[in-house]
Amino acid sequence: PLRRALLELLEAYEPDGGYRGHIDLFRPSIPFLGARMDRALGWDRCAVASYTVHDVPGDHRTVFEAGNAQVLAKSIARMLNRTAAGAD
Repeated sequence: PLRRALLELLEAYEPDGGYRGHIDLFRPSIPFLGARMDRALGWDRCAVASYTVHDVPGDHRTVFEAGNAQVLAKSIARMLNRTAAGAD
């Protein structure tokens, strides 16, 4: 019952307004609590300007485990390097 209620809340959430900056979303490959896995996980509804989705291995918790965390760290570093270089 609690899991179903959480999923319903996730699905029904509608953000107010929008964020005008660029959003970098680091999206785990395994769905959180079986939630829908559209490409932007709903963040496209918040992004007024643009967004980039970075796929990383793991789920909401395991994304920070050793092998997965290394992939995540490299993905974040690439994003930061592009941002510093003015590629965004």
